[in-house]
Amino acid sequence: MSNKLIGVKRRSGPNQVLDLLFFLVIQRDYVSLSYSKSTEMKKKKFVYLSFLYIAILLVACSNDPKDDPNPIPSDQTEISITNLPDSVKVESSAEVKFTVTQKGHDEKFSVKVDTVMASYYSKIWFDTETDEKTYLEKDKVMGKADITINGKNLADVTSLTNGEENTIVFSNPTAVGEYKVILNVTDKYNRTTRKEIKLNVWSPEIVVKFYTKNIGFDEDNYFKDLNDKYTNNPLSEELKGLRCDTIYTQEIPKHGELGLWTIPGQSMICYIGQEGGEDFQIFTASPVKILGTDKKPLTNTSFAHRVDGKENGVGYITKQGFHGIMFETSTLTRVGSYYYTLWLIDKWGKEKLATIVYKAFGRNETIPEHCTPSEDLWWAHYIAD
Repeated sequence: MSNKLIGVKRRSGPNQVLDLLFFLVIQRDYVSLSYSKSTEMKKKKFVYLSFLYIAILLVACSNDPKDDPNPIPSDQTEISITNLPDSVKVESSAEVKFTVTQKGHDEKFSVKVDTVMASYYSKIWFDTETDEKTYLEKDKVMGKADITINGKNLADVTSLTNGEENTIVFSNPTAVGEYKVILNVTDKYNRTTRKEIKLNVWSPEIVVKFYTKNIGFDEDNYFKDLNDKYTNNPLSEELKGLRCDTIYTQEIPKHGELGLWTIPGQSMICYIGQEGGEDFQIFTASPVKILGTDKKPLTNTSFAHRVDGKENGVGYITKQGFHGIMFETSTLTRVGSYYYTLWLIDKWGKEKLATIVYKAFGRNETIPEHCTPSEDLWWAHYIAD
């Protein structure tokens, strides 16, 4: 029996299964109708089956996505970024352009903007045995920045237009590190697209330089006297050629004490500076360490160090300029390699560690040829300024 006979037309797609099921029902009942003795019964069954077929067709059509008056398109929201800077200097500004697009989207997008600010620690604690750094949450400082979109504060930005270019102005960041502007854009179908815009903020280089200039031991006046006498830019003639990263000395007999030997004390100059002329938040020093033959730190070296007359990083003058360093030794000061590290944090949270190394040779050791003579009983490894 053909489909034409019972009024069923084949369709393609998901409705084909419904048509097939209905065709089988109609076919079965049509055959039974053909053999029925009652014409009235034939009519009633045919009417019943016709209504059933119509109902099935209505249900099938209502579930056909092609007949949905408001279909959700497959096109997704795209957020494109242009002219994103590689980095931004502290206390300066930058612009970032972005566009939100979706094909056929004739309404505004709703938007919520989140931010993540850079942070730093105003203090770092050193383990005197391992030199490992420890940060405490109480010392954490959150950075700030002024951020607008199309001239509006972020809280006032609630919608964006399809295809329209938008401008983010990022200005006056107060901390180095990574900042994030996070766009959460929702279309009219309630689909949200998220985009992170990352901005890396930097501060100028912190410069630390050591000079093998013996300045005596009038420590209380180091800072004032040195900055009255010397300049960094241009560098004073007296300091040219004296920048070093390693200093050397050798055991000598202790004056007035027969049979005792010591390492001579020494004073030198350190310059710290940074473009912008700001004072530093922190200027301190780690303990002096001496490494033995097994490369492990030795204790009880009786080696003192002071900067501008202040000991162990307490009360150091945090100003830029020339500072006096004094190394003081005793009969217990050992032969070996010592490491003296200055540690600074600038006003924007950038850290700087700078180490001066000096090696004390034993009385019977030969001073290597690469050790260039300096003042008194000191030698140095000089580097370009």
